[in-house]
Amino acid sequence: MGAYAKAETVYTRALELRRQTIGTAHRDFASNLQSLGAVYHSERRFEEAESLYKRAIEIRKTTLGESHHEYATGLHSLGALYRDVGRLAEAEEPLEQARSI
Repeated sequence: MGAYAKAETVYTRALELRRQTIGTAHRDFASNLQSLGAVYHSERRFEEAESLYKRAIEIRKTTLGESHHEYATGLHSLGALYRDVGRLAEAEEPLEQARSI
């Protein structure tokens, strides 16, 4: 099993444990979503990464607010993904918003 496959297994299990213990609206659950999204991003599984990044951003927006650094981290990751797939117009807004936090 390769490093990404191992990471995916670990993060998927962590998500399930977090879901069971703290629920899906907690900042720590969002952190696990972000981490799994990063694995998918690295593997070029862009649609899956985008979905997880967006979910993590929404949780952080609700739980931490739009001025928190973890919210900015999520925005940056989403913008970087858009940049990496050539969706440059879409990348601009989250990257700019992340820079302003």
